[in-house]
Amino acid sequence: MAFVHPVIGTVVVLFSLWIMSRGLRARQGGKGAHAARRTHKRWAWYALVGMLLALTSGMASTLWIRPDLELGETWHLALGWLVVGLMAIAALLTRYFTHNAQLRQIHPWIGIAAVGGGIAQAIVGIELLP
Repeated sequence: MAFVHPVIGTVVVLFSLWIMSRGLRARQGGKGAHAARRTHKRWAWYALVGMLLALTSGMASTLWIRPDLELGETWHLALGWLVVGLMAIAALLTRYFTHNAQLRQIHPWIGIAAVGGGIAQAIVGIELLP
């Protein structure tokens, strides 16, 4: 049961990398950009929900399954909140893309930071594996 959170986290980070690749492909233009944009838009929300699920399952496993750990004793939890916050900001910015070109320029950088934070979080979490 203690491996449920690491598996969820790994799947969500890999899924987020794929979503990010679709967004970057859409920005390049050319053949396939429209399909990549639709895919990115359709599935990005699931990545955010997955990150929330990973965050919740990590806190639950720490509290209920891992008495050897304290909640928030490492950077793993803080990075989790940062990643969820960045992904939420990126998602909220998409609501205003059609009106503000500057937000269109910021959105991919926030997404890249979120995915990079997810990778860093996974690396920090390796030491917490049972």
